[in-house]
Amino acid sequence: MEKALACPVTLITVHDKQPRIVAGFVALLMLIFLFTNYIWINLFLFVDFFLRAFGFGKFSLLGLISGQIVKRFHIKGKGVDIAPKQFAAKLGFFMTLFISLSYWLLGDIITTGFAIILLFFALLESVFGICVGCKIYQFLLQIGWIHP
Repeated sequence: MEKALACPVTLITVHDKQPRIVAGFVALLMLIFLFTNYIWINLFLFVDFFLRAFGFGKFSLLGLISGQIVKRFHIKGKGVDIAPKQFAAKLGFFMTLFISLSYWLLGDIITTGFAIILLFFALLESVFGICVGCKIYQFLLQIGWIHP
């Protein structure tokens, strides 16, 4: 019997397609970064993840653009709790931090590895609606590193 995932809950909701659109932009930007090695792309994502992860989502450019796409194209959806998406944004924040640090300190192989992982996570969310952040949250609960 499969256990249900335990995710953080705030009772603040966001349109369920909006994080998927944001993730699509993240995947596109990470792909461009991988081909150009232009660090400013990663630094932009670092700031945008920070804004969405730590309660300043209304200032996130990717969040604003994805919200406008949902409105302008009348994309149907439902509200989902924002907490799991904020947890995933925190993971993205740390991933972009690691990408930046490895870019300046460790070299191309490590930087590329972190960028590919972030690209993969963003594609899972964008294309399939699979939030890796929720799965990581569940794992951290099980091993006792965090508590609900």
